[in-house]
Amino acid sequence: MTRAGSVALAFALGAVASASVRADPAGTPIDEARPGAVVPLPDAWPVAVVERPLTLARGMASVSLSSLGVWSPATFERTYFGPTAAFALHDRVELDAGLPWAVCWDRGTRACAGSSALDQSHLGLAFGIRHRDGLALAAGISGVLTKASGPAEYATSIWFTGRRTWFHRLALVGSGQLLVGWDHPADPASSGVAQTNQTRFYWTEQIEWQVVERFRLFAFGNPYRPIGAPGDESWATRAGGGATFAVGQRWLFAVGCDVDNVGPPRAWQYTPNATDCRVSASIYHLPW
Repeated sequence: MTRAGSVALAFALGAVASASVRADPAGTPIDEARPGAVVPLPDAWPVAVVERPLTLARGMASVSLSSLGVWSPATFERTYFGPTAAFALHDRVELDAGLPWAVCWDRGTRACAGSSALDQSHLGLAFGIRHRDGLALAAGISGVLTKASGPAEYATSIWFTGRRTWFHRLALVGSGQLLVGWDHPADPASSGVAQTNQTRFYWTEQIEWQVVERFRLFAFGNPYRPIGAPGDESWATRAGGGATFAVGQRWLFAVGCDVDNVGPPRAWQYTPNATDCRVSASIYHLPW
């Protein structure tokens, strides 16, 4: 074969090879040698939690089971157990729902009296605005059944979260939330008082440190304000921290504690100086 013929043959083979692998409209490589096969992006759901998107990647779903323990000088200790789940409807859209207080256990102290398995149940929709070059942005809205036993109480939450990551290790998360709620009557079972406006504004600053690829530490401060509270009563602060441990890409285990009312007690608090600790396990269904 002549040199010109060899060059022409090499060019033709290269053109065939380049045509056999292309990308779909979302940019995901498709191997045409296997019809319908999609090669997932290698970093769609990394093991390092600080690098994960704020919403699930396309084709993903997750289920979590958590336990929440509550201690307060004003009430008896109690523990809640419940599931939450989420599903990615699209590349950027996530639907989530949960029954975090499905089971209440008070060790016979009647701290769970009057509670319902539907308390704190929620249904929400989140939208991932951006996840690129270490910057992630997301926003969402959810409806919450804060108290199911009569009189029932509802709330609507609107939130926005941003996260900036440096060196694949250190992340700063800022999150604003407006929780619009309705009246809360006086409850003889607790030390709280009647509240005519359940609307709250929360702002959370969280620092995350990916110690190693699978292990992350975090700490946060969460000032919050009930709309309409007078003067010095207008702000309170929650502070806490914890850790997460990833087992592969499918499992995530988390522990953490926080303390309400860091600072002077507030009259509008239901259970002032409450301490909450959580343990949770989550499993993820990865994209096909």
